Amino acid sequence: MKADDQLELYQEEMGISLVVKALIESKKPIIGHNFIYDIGFLYHQFIDNLPETYEQFKSKLHHCFPTIYDTKILAYAYKSTYTQYSLNHVLNKSIDLNKHRIKFVFPAEFRNLEEVKEGHDAGFDAFCTGKIFTIMAKLIQMGVIKATEMPKSKEKKVNQVEENKEASGKVDKSEKVQEVKKEDEKEKLLAMINQFKHGPKTQSNKK
Repeated sequence: MKADDQLELYQEEMGISLVVKALIESKKPIIGHNFIYDIGFLYHQFIDNLPETYEQFKSKLHHCFPTIYDTKILAYAYKSTYTQYSLNHVLNKSIDLNKHRIKFVFPAEFRNLEEVKEGHDAGFDAFCTGKIFTIMAKLIQMGVIKATEMPKSKEKKVNQVEENKEASGKVDKSEKVQEVKKEDEKEKLLAMINQFKHGPKTQSNKK
């Protein structure tokens, strides 16, 4: 078999695993919208089995993808501006706020995505997410939108944890505060791990 034929066969058999490998090696930011289940599924199918604990999963995922942005979480952080968090709502609000500050120009082969009106099309959703992130990053840089302050109830809880730790002197301050802040995130990820841990695997696509 010729070298070119071997390469073509290799690429065909490896499929999307080659894309995942390139993403890991590039260490470039990964951007999505409400995509924790998607990235968990990607990890499970193409990288490794999901770990048993949230902390292990977070550490291993961060090793593969050091920088991850979720535009739904970003929108929630600016909820004085964004009041609904579906992809379409965040996109439309971002476009309204953009006021032509940023002009998007795409190669001809991608321009048909601007004509798609339905969500849940992979290309269209990625297109929308990219626009949202670009606009939000610019608006945040310009100070057009401001992060929402922590709710008083949660702020009070965090302060109480700080006071307890300072009094006891037994636990690192920053560590405990982070535990309070990420409780909801941990519950969601644990649910995801339980969902995918025993699910079907595509063995040919795993490392």
